Amino acid sequence: MKRATGLLVTLLLMGHGAELAAQRVDRAAPDSRAGPRARLEQRVLGRFDALVQQRLGLTDEQSLRLREVLAGFHERRRQFVGDRQRARQELLRLGDLRDLTEDQAIGALEEMIRLGEEELRLFRAEQEALVEVLSARQVLQFVVMREQLHERIQNIRRGRSPRRNPPGGGGFGGGFGPPGGPFRER
Repeated sequence: MKRATGLLVTLLLMGHGAELAAQRVDRAAPDSRAGPRARLEQRVLGRFDALVQQRLGLTDEQSLRLREVLAGFHERRRQFVGDRQRARQELLRLGDLRDLTEDQAIGALEEMIRLGEEELRLFRAEQEALVEVLSARQVLQFVVMREQLHERIQNIRRGRSPRRNPPGGGGFGGGFGPPGGPFRER
């Protein structure tokens, strides 16, 4: 049970980085039929690449390599987000948990653990690929920026205005991934 709890905590600490990567929309000009929130979301996403390049001090070549690495993980992240949404829907479908059998409860917990482990594997693989392009410090800064971007997008979707200068610094910054991993000084 301690292992299950630890994995669930890790999953929560990792935030929703996979959702962000999977939800990235085409950065072409916003559809003129899109509502104000969709256009605002597109503007926020549209600025993200330039902001990453500026804040991390990347060359054009590094930016291109970074986009290639992220694109390589896009489909895996999209698949993971779909699996997690299906698992959430299944949990909601179960309804009143008092009516669950022990086997159903064990099955639901095992699925949550499986998803936590999968998200951790995906996160680790992506970080290992990123340190081939960026320094460990740049990877961490990128993860922080991406987490705060996700927070801003969620606020937009909820109908809240994105904060201009969040606590802890301006621009993007925020959540953290799991501790440890392939990071090494460059």
